[in-house]
Amino acid sequence: MWNPPGTLFFIAPLGLLDYNTGQFLWFVIHFMIIFVCARVLWQTYGGAPRSTCWPLLSALTFAPTYLLLIQGQIGGLILLGLILFLHSVKRHAWDSAGLNLSLVSIKPHLIYLFWLAIAAWSIRERRWKFLRGWLIGVIVTGTAPLFFDPAIYSQYMDLVQSHDVHPPLYWATPSLGTVLRVFVDRGGWVHWLPSVAGAAWMFWYWRRHAESWDWREQLPIVLLVAVVTASFVWTFDQIVLLPAVIQCAVWLSRSSSRILRRLIITIHILINGGILWSKLHVPNDFWYFWMAPIYLILFFSARWIARPARAST
Repeated sequence: MWNPPGTLFFIAPLGLLDYNTGQFLWFVIHFMIIFVCARVLWQTYGGAPRSTCWPLLSALTFAPTYLLLIQGQIGGLILLGLILFLHSVKRHAWDSAGLNLSLVSIKPHLIYLFWLAIAAWSIRERRWKFLRGWLIGVIVTGTAPLFFDPAIYSQYMDLVQSHDVHPPLYWATPSLGTVLRVFVDRGGWVHWLPSVAGAAWMFWYWRRHAESWDWREQLPIVLLVAVVTASFVWTFDQIVLLPAVIQCAVWLSRSSSRILRRLIITIHILINGGILWSKLHVPNDFWYFWMAPIYLILFFSARWIARPARAST
């Protein structure tokens, strides 16, 4: 497993079960996480309490939901960590907010802009309790695996540096950086250009919104830009974009333009349905590098359509 050794803190208990039971429990846990998080996000973004079908339909029509569940990946825990973080920030429970980032740390590279924003926000707002909670979480999750294997970190570094295996950095993942490396320069340095551009955007975006920073509103767009420009990402990892999907669903549910609203929803369903259909014929993840940019375009389209409703709230 290429995730940091601290990830074992969350998944090692499944090793107490036989494989089939552990696999089934893993599926059920992620299934519940996705749909509970969808419901919580709907409430977080001010969706109508009676419209219970909207968040469920949003998750059901989102292709990464199926890609994650079918392949048994770990992105649901990252999504859970993000939702718990939002909930803790809303309650001003700073220690808890920091602890919840232990889940997000399972794949720190996936939403790297989130970490840049976290650093800037923590320093600007002087959230020392938040940093304390994060540090406690890192220590607990990082040291727990040592009780089972004291040499786990040295073994992990040996794996990363080994020439006997093909390290993940050189895998053909569906990222814009990989596209540049494959079609422009096989030397690899252009692989990092999208991430550099993403970091530059984050600097500009933070400078513009720092005074009125609201994690509830800013998280979806930070996640979208991070996934679009990440150097290493898989299609099933894009489940972390569910906050952006639900935020768009809330906007569209308030929009007075039924034609445009139905147009965006139809495009959303066609694109995600097309992804699932094409996965049956073209399973290679690399050819889906366009997924995250399309989601970003749909996000801005939904925001543009719903701008009168957003301005009135």
